[in-house]
Amino acid sequence: MTAHAAGTTMIAVLNVSLFLQTIYAQADRRVASPDGQTVIAIRLAPADGAARLTYEARYAGTPVLGPAPLGITRRDQAFVDGLKLVEAGAVQTIDETYTMLSGKRRLCRNHANEQTLVFQNPAGAKLELVVRAYNDGVAFRYRFPEQDSGNYVVTGEATGFRLPRDAKMWAWFRTG
Repeated sequence: MTAHAAGTTMIAVLNVSLFLQTIYAQADRRVASPDGQTVIAIRLAPADGAARLTYEARYAGTPVLGPAPLGITRRDQAFVDGLKLVEAGAVQTIDETYTMLSGKRRLCRNHANEQTLVFQNPAGAKLELVVRAYNDGVAFRYRFPEQDSGNYVVTGEATGFRLPRDAKMWAWFRTG
């Protein structure tokens, strides 16, 4: 191979690498809690030749969850592979109080930063991922923005939860 051909090959490989980084980095979004300590990161990562949606959560820089998969499948559409980010709303602060009728606290506060990310599947259908970061946790939900009044049947969910190996937890299960 001549020096010119080798240089051309190197440039082509570099261009493909930069192209793939651009595609997958387009959905690398982070939402931090009001105190800045809790962060949820959403990204499109290459998996089996397609873009797959993942998330991870950190508290004070320490991994708490992830990276773990996101995605949902309806009877008529799949929102798992090949998604692309088409819109990222502004980060909004949520600060509400409400009264509980029973429980440990009567007055409760819902205080978080929220962002809505809109993804499109290869068929053109859209999925909204609403992401929240609280001072003491993270949350997300899937929303379908179609305007028709039809019902959708969810047939599968790719959402996962990956805890760090050294994580400690307490769980309580009630049976019967």
